[in-house]
Amino acid sequence: MRTVTIWSSWQQSQQKTWKRFGEGIMNAVSFLELWKRSLLEIEGKFGKGIQSYFTFLRSLVVFNLIALALIVGFVLVPSTIVSWRGITGNSTDNLTYYDNCGKCLIFNKTSSDDGILYSNSLSLLSGSGFMENTTFFYGFYNLNQLNGFWYNIPLAYLLSVLCYFLLCLIWVVKRLVGALMHKRMQNRHYKTSFSIKVFAGWDFCILEPTATSHKQHNISYNLRLDLERECRLIRKLGLTLKDKLSIYFVRLLINLVILSLLTGAFFCIFQATQTSHYIGQKAVSESMTFLKEFVIQYLPSIVIKVIDFILPEIFQILVKFEGYSPTTQMNITLMRIVFLKLASLGMFFFSLWQQITCSGNQNHHDCKSCGYNQAYKCWETRIGQEMYRLMVFDFISCIVITFLIQLPRKLLVTRYSWKILKLIKQERFLISFNVLDIIYGQTVIWIGIFYSPLLPLLNTIKFFIFFYIKKFSLYHNCRVEKRIIRVSSTNVFFQFVLLLGLILALASLTINIALIPPSRTCGPFQKYSSVWEVVTRGISTLPPTASSVLKYMGSKAFAFPLLIALCLLLTHYVSLMHANKKAIEQLKHNLVMLSGDKQFLVRQIDLLSKEPSP
Repeated sequence: MRTVTIWSSWQQSQQKTWKRFGEGIMNAVSFLELWKRSLLEIEGKFGKGIQSYFTFLRSLVVFNLIALALIVGFVLVPSTIVSWRGITGNSTDNLTYYDNCGKCLIFNKTSSDDGILYSNSLSLLSGSGFMENTTFFYGFYNLNQLNGFWYNIPLAYLLSVLCYFLLCLIWVVKRLVGALMHKRMQNRHYKTSFSIKVFAGWDFCILEPTATSHKQHNISYNLRLDLERECRLIRKLGLTLKDKLSIYFVRLLINLVILSLLTGAFFCIFQATQTSHYIGQKAVSESMTFLKEFVIQYLPSIVIKVIDFILPEIFQILVKFEGYSPTTQMNITLMRIVFLKLASLGMFFFSLWQQITCSGNQNHHDCKSCGYNQAYKCWETRIGQEMYRLMVFDFISCIVITFLIQLPRKLLVTRYSWKILKLIKQERFLISFNVLDIIYGQTVIWIGIFYSPLLPLLNTIKFFIFFYIKKFSLYHNCRVEKRIIRVSSTNVFFQFVLLLGLILALASLTINIALIPPSRTCGPFQKYSSVWEVVTRGISTLPPTASSVLKYMGSKAFAFPLLIALCLLLTHYVSLMHANKKAIEQLKHNLVMLSGDKQFLVRQIDLLSKEPSP
């Protein structure tokens, strides 16, 4: 008989105690979990597919709070302490001057008349006026406050943004890999027959009439989808060469039409950005009405939102003529909308880049003095203001669509029986399209966080209000999609599009850091020839050993051993994946053999039971 020592007994008791303590902490955290009761309610009424949208929205709220904590803790608080202590100095030391650089150092900050209500309202909406000089924008974090203070705010500013991007990249890739593995496990070798769906598809735990009706529609939709798929396969086998050529011609024609629409949309965004710039420059010395100035400043945002509102509807109409299955139609439409939304932001950013860099021509008379367009004395703040306007207009348009379009449409459809209203019907709550909207909003924040550090704060508030607006829209304005939404498929789609948005933001930030010199009149990098120079200078102030190690890690000589190590690591994981795959196949084969053995035993028992007893 094995004896338990006092030490082993004490270890077991400690393990149990810590386990209970951890469970208590987790229970307390789950009790404080944001929107927990609302999410459970949504899951019970509409299923996990729609709940996954709201869960995804909550995760973005958490990540915006993480960004806010980094910016406030490492940048805003130290800058505020420095300004309170009144530490000042000469910010023009070690400046890399261009010809006639004196023009670049003349910067009159925008001021507004506090007595004019509409001026302050416009400043709040557009990020100009008094808002331009606040902690929301890059230009507030002035280098004049740093001399004599031990904390390196420029380095902290850059590293905080880069650390946030790194955390986002790790989080998105980890969730994407997990979703892909989960989807692969669910989709492999599982094909439910019609008989199982008919006789074993009902969930007897459902009690509410609404949930019962929703489940009936789900089963009916899936059966119709399967039957339509079988009919489509039969028709596909009977297609002649002429029929196939006709289908390919129609698809080619529709893709050309869509490409033309996208080209026109990008041209409109480019022209709207250019027009807003030129009219805004001319109107600096002119007095304008509130509405006119609002439209001029928000012209690119309005054009982008109108395009995002109209073109997806056209895509959904055109895809019906391409001869795809309903699932393929949805996937192709989503791919086109994803490209539209992200490419629209890319085109808008390219338009701004052309204005700031004089189309990349540093010999242009507007860019020769400063290395960037001298009309933009603080060009980083200008980009931050544009991202701020995109975020504000996205929020305004969500409210307008929910309460001034969806709600009246629902009231008209439900209260009147006109034929035209029967054709319009109540709007559907499409998960994928709603997800694309919030990913668009998060991509705007990622692009603008370097130029407007407190955008995550505003985005957290926006997403917090979004949750209740979308919940109201789901309960009162929209009808739920009848087809079943697989959570595994939606999660893969969410994370992949989010990764594309993050890559777009990283690419835009890298291009600006690499190609455009920092503003000479504002911001933490005004005395550096490039943003990255603050890192090299910070490394040079370290002890010789640490400085040499970091310089070697940033050199080309370190790239070769790093590449070899990554290749070895990748080979290890690929080999491990193949080994696990073989083990899984062997276990599945064993399960099949075990099932065959049980069937054989059942048949033997049946034969023995039929034999007459002696």
